[in-house]
Amino acid sequence: MPPIYPPIYIRSWKIGGKRYVTTTPRKLSPTVWAGIKRYQQGYRLETPSFDNFVVFYILAGRLKFETPDFNAELRPGWIAIQRLGSAFTVSAPEGECRVLYVALSGHGEVSEYHGRASCLVATGNVQTLATLMLQNLEGSKLLRPRYLAFLGQALVWEANYLDHQAGNNSAFLDYAGYWANCARHAIDATLYNSSGVRNVLANITLSYSQVARHFRKIFGVSLKRYQTQARLKLAQRLLLEEPNACITTIAYSLAFSSSQHFARQFKAHFGRTPSEYRCRNLKRRKIN
Repeated sequence: MPPIYPPIYIRSWKIGGKRYVTTTPRKLSPTVWAGIKRYQQGYRLETPSFDNFVVFYILAGRLKFETPDFNAELRPGWIAIQRLGSAFTVSAPEGECRVLYVALSGHGEVSEYHGRASCLVATGNVQTLATLMLQNLEGSKLLRPRYLAFLGQALVWEANYLDHQAGNNSAFLDYAGYWANCARHAIDATLYNSSGVRNVLANITLSYSQVARHFRKIFGVSLKRYQTQARLKLAQRLLLEEPNACITTIAYSLAFSSSQHFARQFKAHFGRTPSEYRCRNLKRRKIN
């Protein structure tokens, strides 16, 4: 039997006679709502004391988010937490902005849901939860509402935990550094994979060109060059840790097209061929 969903409907409203916001809310449980909102250019909401608890994740476009403590421009991959009683202004200065939101009700006694508004760059956990919710809200995957509600509650928990961890740590607001490190971790985890950089980074929600720009800014090298250097450093370690391993086998395991290509790249980076490097360093070990 296919899952039975509560009704989905389109809601739009006007501000100053103009239509600025469209949302597709879905009630997932008595206390959890989620949906996709589209803010049109010119949208502006200012509140001295917000009467809900909402977490939203930027999917596309940009939102300006202002509080008594800070001003920020939210871009794809950022989250904002609007707590009960918080004061903030949200506006869409240019183009359309699309966000995934999770709203909770009936949790007025929970202290974490009261206080200041905040925003920061999402972690991989938040991105994964947001992606799963988006796939289901847009219909490409089908989860029962109560399971989708669990995802929404998990996203809220992760957002609150991340905000607690952030405190005054500016690294959580370093947009370029965050995406550069996401790319670095993805590459480091797939050095034995023959996939190119584009395929390795396919699951990162930011465009490849933007990630590449942030990566070069933070690490000073291109994504492709970093992948090659990381494989060479791993090969350098394997040459000594596995002295009986065939050099050609090491080359192929790290996705080099041939042992000759591997040798050329290795010598260009370390100044010696793989066999020379292994021989020299193994002799030193024996002497010591």
